[in-house]
Amino acid sequence: MPKEDLLTVDEVAGELRITPRTVRALVNSGRLPAIRVMDNREPRLRFRRSDLDAWLEERMVGRR
Repeated sequence: MPKEDLLTVDEVAGELRITPRTVRALVNSGRLPAIRVMDNREPRLRFRRSDLDAWLEERMVGRR
């Protein structure tokens, strides 16, 4: 299986054109899938590109 790069909160926010705070709120509410990783004993959120693409696909409007 090919290795997949992980996106940061800021990268996801930039792609979705929302604030990092909104990204975190979506994760905390369980609406946006994320991975919690430890970085210098601090939890950080990371996102798989494939999960983000699938999440966006599920929210497409006007498709038949």
